Amino acid sequence: MIEIYTDGSFLRINQNEKNGFGHGGWAFCVMEGVQVLYSKTGGESGNDFANGKMELVAVFQAILYSQNQSCKIHSDSSYIVNGFNDWKDGWLRSDFKKGKIKFAKIWREAFDLWNADTQKIAWVKSHIGVVGNEKADGLALKAAEEERLRWQKQFN
Repeated sequence: MIEIYTDGSFLRINQNEKNGFGHGGWAFCVMEGVQVLYSKTGGESGNDFANGKMELVAVFQAILYSQNQSCKIHSDSSYIVNGFNDWKDGWLRSDFKKGKIKFAKIWREAFDLWNADTQKIAWVKSHIGVVGNEKADGLALKAAEEERLRWQKQFN
């Protein structure tokens, strides 16, 4: 079984807003012990999104990567882990509570691809020295910073 650690990062432009315009990054790392066997990152800028979106995109990308493989995907977002393990069926039945669940399009796509029999999703406590989580955290932050720089270059 492969072990994958995921994380998301969000750099808000206006620190006084909970959501709003900002730059996000996501990452996942395929780990064997303390060795990173493979990693992937990405980022985006936009309005009305927050760290939770990047956390979800990181897990979505890990699901894509691990299709037809047995894996355990680790996330430090209890919201994301609960969404997959506890709330999925209810959200699908209620059509994502008629639009009240943020990023429903990404959730739907992830649920469509996710194989609960072979792709396990588990919570990992963040910032306590778990190597895979720390690597994914650093890569997600770097991706968000690179996205911010890419976005700023458009206007210079």
